[in-house]
Amino acid sequence: MEYVEIARIKGAHGIRGELRVALFNPDTPHVRSNAVVYLQRDGRFEPVRVLAATPLNKGVRLRLEGVATRSEAEAMFDLGLYLPREQFAPVNERENYVVDLIGMAVADAESGEIYGKLGDVLPTGAHDCYVVTREGKPDLLIPVTDEVVAEVDLDGGRVRVRLPEGLLELYEN
Repeated sequence: MEYVEIARIKGAHGIRGELRVALFNPDTPHVRSNAVVYLQRDGRFEPVRVLAATPLNKGVRLRLEGVATRSEAEAMFDLGLYLPREQFAPVNERENYVVDLIGMAVADAESGEIYGKLGDVLPTGAHDCYVVTREGKPDLLIPVTDEVVAEVDLDGGRVRVRLPEGLLELYEN
């Protein structure tokens, strides 16, 4: 079974074992009271029930089954919370999960020139931006619009883009 990291524990909250958790998708329906998430320990994924989930400014405060003290919560710092991939909702042909895009090559749609690897996707007010990491050069931010993204080839591990005129030059100078 494939597991996907959906959040990361950032620290303890209070003295009763509650955790401060950063969600990778703040709108996720999967981290709520009575949900089951998975912790990875010693290479194994262990299910744990969410007893309570309270929104915070940056993330969520969780109370997990089996975590009752601040010391137990502190020992979980920087652990990831995971879900089985099969629990993710299906997406349509023009949608992708960010986890599927990370690490893909980003190339020019016409010439095939590789710009770099997709390192992250940043949500912005108007549209998302791909963060393309380039060896020895500054990261390249590419708007995710129908005009710019020509194709996402999950099987081939490549995103083909048509950069807006002058965008690449902004990062080269």
